[in-house]
Amino acid sequence: MRDLFTEDGGGWLEDPALLDRMVGDKLTALADEARQREGWKWAEAASDYVAVNALGRVYPVEVVRSEDDAAQIAALSEEYDSIVSEAGPEGLTPEADARLEEIDKALQAFGPDFDYPAEVKARAGVMVLLGHDGLARFERGLVRGRGCGQRPGARSGRPGKLVRAGDAGRGGGAARAGRRGRRGTGAPVGTAGDRPHRPSDHGAARCGSGR
Repeated sequence: MRDLFTEDGGGWLEDPALLDRMVGDKLTALADEARQREGWKWAEAASDYVAVNALGRVYPVEVVRSEDDAAQIAALSEEYDSIVSEAGPEGLTPEADARLEEIDKALQAFGPDFDYPAEVKARAGVMVLLGHDGLARFERGLVRGRGCGQRPGARSGRPGKLVRAGDAGRGGGAARAGRRGRRGTGAPVGTAGDRPHRPSDHGAARCGSGR
């Protein structure tokens, strides 16, 4: 019998039910971690998007910054862009790369540009699914029960409005989300716990990674 997790993807398994149970346990653990870390009312694993699409969704709203915080963010962002634009044909120097790392951490310390208010988290939840690429997908801001459907006149994708999850547009999130990608490293900004909250956050931990 070959290893299921071979790099060429040619492995196979004898007990699919065991694998399903292991994946379900991992997704459940990730969901519970997200609930405790982010303050959602409920969290659970889901096997597919049917369960997600049956619920309503509340979108995150823009975080109000103080003038001082906004000025610091703008200054750090400008410095970051300046360092990247000045990189030569051979790429960034070790010193420049180290400075970008410092700026990344400083910007992340300010938190996401869009987030869910505490009163929303008190009635909404998060579902975690396994994507086709083996990554756990976090679907936040899901609402159950009365008023779950789209409200009359509600505009899909507008922060703070309740819409059916399956009709939700993709978008929102922090303007800084793509900065690391400009460096050509391919590394994402943040992790499953600290990345900006989008209406559908498709960045997360690999189910077998233990993160």
